[in-house]
Amino acid sequence: MDAAGPDKPRQFYDQHQVTFTRAVDHSDALWETLDFQVVPNGIFLDEHGIVRYAKFGGFEARDP
Repeated sequence: MDAAGPDKPRQFYDQHQVTFTRAVDHSDALWETLDFQVVPNGIFLDEHGIVRYAKFGGFEARDP
């Protein structure tokens, strides 16, 4: 999800050859359901759908 629209994160994924599965919230359903107040947010789920990491606000995908 990116306030600048779905093409903004796609540029990052392509540039950095991201291979993990990602989703773009075109309808802002996550924003409304989870009541996000800030962006960027990052949520990583394992193969079983369990949240393994979540950061709301200030998320930086390049930060180890």
